[in-house]
Amino acid sequence: MFVCVHAHAEVTDDIYCYLSVDASATTVSPKLLHTLNPTDNIDAVVGLGVVDDIVYIIRSWTSNVELFNAVSLKPMKPIQVLSLDLPHDMVACTIQKCLYLSDYGSDIHRIEVSGYRMQTKWNAGGRPTGLSLTIGAANVMVTYESDEKVYIVNCFSCLVV
Repeated sequence: MFVCVHAHAEVTDDIYCYLSVDASATTVSPKLLHTLNPTDNIDAVVGLGVVDDIVYIIRSWTSNVELFNAVSLKPMKPIQVLSLDLPHDMVACTIQKCLYLSDYGSDIHRIEVSGYRMQTKWNAGGRPTGLSLTIGAANVMVTYESDEKVYIVNCFSCLVV
């Protein structure tokens, strides 16, 4: 059995590792298999996602999403996200084949990762920090810096709850 682990750190070159787990074992000893090195900067990783055979990485203080082939782990041409100022989180939707990024300035960005890579954004009405997807990936859950609520919006930026 394999489990994918991701840990957030201030500054790290270690993006992820795979753990080999024996179901009968009481302890787990992770073994680092590979490190994905930054392609153009050393800023902290704030978001990580996989769609199909591509690993997507967003770092703080950059408007580029780094791409790596998930099989060969070789870097690919990055996606420049228009008007992204300060990324804070990213989630990948494998169903709709897109990325959602929270911009600490006040926006949520949606980038289609197939075809022409169409980009859209909407004003989140605050400082969005955390993102997650609902089951079936029909809705995006958004948390804010100074709010105790979780907001749920559909993929077309309409508030659901």
